[in-house]
Amino acid sequence: MTTELTRRVSQQKVQLTSSIENMLAREQQHELSMTEREHLLKEREQYQDAVKQASGEEAKRLALELREARALERELLQKEQQQIAMRERQRLLEEQEAFRREQQGKMDELRAQYEAEERQRVAEELAMQRAQEIERLCEEAAILSERENERRRLQQDRFALEESKFLASEMEGFEQRRVWRETLNSPTKGKPAPEEKPVVLVMTVDIGNGEQGTITVHKGEAPTDLAKAFIARYGLDESITAPLAKHIRKTIRDMGTSTAENTVQPKRTKPVSRRQQRETISRLSRPRTASMSAAEASPQHSRRNSASQAAAMERLAQRPKTASQEKHKKKVLKDDSVFDRLHSYGDAKRKHLEQAREAAAASEQASVRVPQLSAVTKQLTKSRNAGDCQNYGEKLYTEAKQREAQLKKLREAAAEEINDEEATFRPTISKMAQRMGQDGDIVERLGKYQDIAEKQKAKLAEMRESEKMEGCTFAPEVNKDARAFKTMLRRRPEQAKAHELLFEDAKVRHERQTEYKQWFPLDHTFKPDLSQSRAFMKKSKRIRQLEGESREDFINRLVNSKKETEARIEEVRRGRAEAVAEYSKVKPFKARKPPVSVAQSLSRNRGNVSDHLYATWFEYDDMKERRIQRENEKAHLLASTVHTPKRSRVLAENLRREALGNIFELLDQDGDGIIDPQEADVTVLGDREAEDDIAHLLASVATDITSDDFIMLFTNHAHVYPIGPRMYLHRFRSLANLEAAEPAESEPEPEPARQPRPARVSNAESKHALSRSLTPAEEPEPAPAAMALDESFDFDETVDVDMQRRPEFDESFDFDEISEEELLAQQRALEEQIRALEEEAAAEDEF
Repeated sequence: MTTELTRRVSQQKVQLTSSIENMLAREQQHELSMTEREHLLKEREQYQDAVKQASGEEAKRLALELREARALERELLQKEQQQIAMRERQRLLEEQEAFRREQQGKMDELRAQYEAEERQRVAEELAMQRAQEIERLCEEAAILSERENERRRLQQDRFALEESKFLASEMEGFEQRRVWRETLNSPTKGKPAPEEKPVVLVMTVDIGNGEQGTITVHKGEAPTDLAKAFIARYGLDESITAPLAKHIRKTIRDMGTSTAENTVQPKRTKPVSRRQQRETISRLSRPRTASMSAAEASPQHSRRNSASQAAAMERLAQRPKTASQEKHKKKVLKDDSVFDRLHSYGDAKRKHLEQAREAAAASEQASVRVPQLSAVTKQLTKSRNAGDCQNYGEKLYTEAKQREAQLKKLREAAAEEINDEEATFRPTISKMAQRMGQDGDIVERLGKYQDIAEKQKAKLAEMRESEKMEGCTFAPEVNKDARAFKTMLRRRPEQAKAHELLFEDAKVRHERQTEYKQWFPLDHTFKPDLSQSRAFMKKSKRIRQLEGESREDFINRLVNSKKETEARIEEVRRGRAEAVAEYSKVKPFKARKPPVSVAQSLSRNRGNVSDHLYATWFEYDDMKERRIQRENEKAHLLASTVHTPKRSRVLAENLRREALGNIFELLDQDGDGIIDPQEADVTVLGDREAEDDIAHLLASVATDITSDDFIMLFTNHAHVYPIGPRMYLHRFRSLANLEAAEPAESEPEPEPARQPRPARVSNAESKHALSRSLTPAEEPEPAPAAMALDESFDFDETVDVDMQRRPEFDESFDFDEISEEELLAQQRALEEQIRALEEEAAAEDEF
């Protein structure tokens, strides 16, 4: 009987081995089907039935083979699921890549359209700016022409003024000669009166602003005293005293007379009668007749005439007086006072009128707006000169006349077109469109316009750079690499292509997100062990036994889980295809022309269009830096914040309560659920740290406590005395398992080397641990007699040996895991990434 059983088991083993090898071969060709898997499961059940009938060493050998079959089956299932997930992930990535390429193509089309519209708008703005510059130059030319006419008129007035001065000087000389003749012909003969000194010389001095003053030199007077008296009389600067005295001395020397030695001896003449004096005063005081020239009668010479009158009055007063003149002295003085009063009143009125006229002229000149040339205009007009014209103003005037004639011709041509009744269709064509409509290849013309625009941009940038570097005299010598790096840094954004900038930005964003995901703070030292251990396998088996799940139910659950996963994948794929088809129907957005015209949007006060675009780019750069800074701050906040999910907190609390419950059971030796703090023996804990901590806790309590009171007191004590992690709680948490295990005096079994485990295994283990913490710790019921063979030897050692022979086996596989959850999570992550890329592209298009 034993021989027959052994032979049959050997045959089944051979068949199972061949089936497994065939399955592995077909698994490599991706042809494994569900029917074959069920067939394999049936063969495995038959094999298990055969194992149950065996006994002794043969049963152990069959159990070992069964263990290997399970491992192979587990490995095949895991590989199949991984391949399905990998193929689905690859398909999703391909769909995402196709969608990204489609969106990139649409973005390129929109970008090209936007760039064309932007180039056209910039060209129109430049044309409008050029027209405004021409109009401003015409205005400046008109202003310069008016100034030139004003200069010519002032020059003519100056010539007339000089002529009037010459005539006035001639009249004054004539008047002086007449006075001298009257003085020489006066009736007084002989020497002058003792109180009067003889007159040596009468000088006329021009004191500026069309005014003149006289200096009468008497015998024995010093030139310095005469100069000081003249300066004090007219309120002049004292610094001209020495030059004036020198001029007086030189004039006297040139005339051959000396104030110290020579004396002018006037001839004896008849005395001037009273009637002659009155006629002289009346003639000097009354206004000029109409026969005088306009230059003499102009108000600009009133000061000179008044000065001449004052000099004449001074000379009359200095003449020698006769007895008859002394006789009528009072009457003459009375007439002189009236003349002086009238003369002073007229002089004050004239000065007031001149001051008012000068103030009005100054205010008018201040109100005149002086045009200021911009930097571009200065650069354009730097190399221009007058040419064939006499001056630059005349040249501008000539150019303005020529432009006015051209505009007149254009208006006439436009009027003729309007008057043409046959031509009913009159499209409005801009200058840019007219230039683009010229003969020639469209590619060449567009390239030419692009080259012109690039040259103009480069020229404007060079001009701005030269203006900035005008006062910079330091010119360091740099090597080739530094120059290349500087050129790269100074590269203008408009010189780079839009898709290159977007690609670089997306690349930087992807690298930054990868760094954020892989970065952990230095103070986060907790690294959980995610490897699948033998203890976990035992726990999983025991949990299935506690839940009452049979092997058939377990296999059916796996099969149904696979079918549900495939159905969900198909549903996700179908929804994705519908979303892509719906998105493909959306029409691209076409930018509209702004409602505001270019002339309104770009006025003269807003400045140059290149400066506006340059400032716009700097605003975009600042916006980008602020966004990067906000992302960095957000990442730093997320990294510095402790994230503990609710499930983990509940799990930790349950484990802590379990450990404290075990400690309470050890302290409660009588088992009544109440501890007397004064009689409790903490030495039963067997841990020095736990004994000190619990003794300190019980010392603060005076009454009996229950289990809930003990847990609450320990929690408050931990908050009041945060001494760090209490490691003894981990040992007391597994106290029930330790009691059921072998005695403590036996040597502990060395723990296997820990390996990193995936997150799904740790979640499953946490789930089982939570179920254990919520249920009382009990020993599992003894297995039925059919499973007695599994406990007679150590299956883990055989599995470890088998794993050494098969290094490709992944121990992280678990029958309880649900693969569709992971797949759906990956699908959601991909959709979130696609949505983020779409939002980013939309934000850039809006900007």
